[in-house]
Amino acid sequence: MKVIGLSSQQRIAENHIRYAEIIGYYIESIEAIGALPFIIPIVDDVSLAKEYIKRIDMLVLTGGDDVHPRWYGQNPMHNCTEIDYKRDLTDMALLKAAIDEGVPVLGICRGLQIINSYLGGTLIQDIPTQADRAYGHRSWDTYTTGHHEIELMKDSFLHKIFGKDKLMVNSIHHQAIKIVAPGMKTSAKSFDGIIEAFENEEKKLYGVQFHPEGMKFYEDKALDIFKYVLAKS
Repeated sequence: MKVIGLSSQQRIAENHIRYAEIIGYYIESIEAIGALPFIIPIVDDVSLAKEYIKRIDMLVLTGGDDVHPRWYGQNPMHNCTEIDYKRDLTDMALLKAAIDEGVPVLGICRGLQIINSYLGGTLIQDIPTQADRAYGHRSWDTYTTGHHEIELMKDSFLHKIFGKDKLMVNSIHHQAIKIVAPGMKTSAKSFDGIIEAFENEEKKLYGVQFHPEGMKFYEDKALDIFKYVLAKS
């Protein structure tokens, strides 16, 4: 059985105990495709990332807090506040180790943004105030029902998976890609121009701004995204 590593986020409780957290839909999705989910905590020693990567066949960088703008040479805006610097360091160390070892990576929401920032791209820190043409991209109520359509590029990995030009996705983000990192190819866009997915087949790097683990409730092929990336291992 292949093992898929899932990055996690941390929560500090009122009693100062630190918890590693992950949305259960990720775990259910990995089990549903016949793989073993392996939750990776945020670490104090990022050199441990290499050891985690040695034990998995695929890395999923999950959703969560904002990526700190320092990674792409900017200061945080007023609406860029949910930042976990330690998680940034852990996720980027995991990403570097995965690239070095040739382990395929799927970035989901924040995970896509981490990949883009690490590879030299930039982000829109806050869609409502920085992207005038954009419609609503943050709707938790539609996590399992879908929120808006996106356009799939005909030569993209998503078009190969779904076999169609348009896809209904959920949307719970207020940040997005601004400048795509060198080497990454845009795979999908929303109809207001927000980049919804990208890829580098040679490096086995894939990212989606939406959440396939939530889409599984209304889109039969949603979990095929995990299968597609895992097949590269």
